[in-house]
Amino acid sequence: MQVTTACYAKDTPGHSWQQVAQGKRPLCYNGMMTAAKVMALTGAQLLVDPQAVADMRAEFDAAMEGRTYECPLPESMRPSADNGNL
Repeated sequence: MQVTTACYAKDTPGHSWQQVAQGKRPLCYNGMMTAAKVMALTGAQLLVDPQAVADMRAEFDAAMEGRTYECPLPESMRPSADNGNL
């Protein structure tokens, strides 16, 4: 899920000092909380509405047009327990 909310002044460049400087402002906090509420309430609604889940699945299957996901990694590749931080 992706939610876009107003968290910064209009035309603030991403990954900039201007964005960092605004990060603790109430606008950013309120935008983040709004996005969190939308995601939480969407999840809750899906738990109580199986028809919505079925409708989403049908829409997804139609958009995929019979295509399936193909992992670009070889089948033999497995994650390592040693991530270099041990």
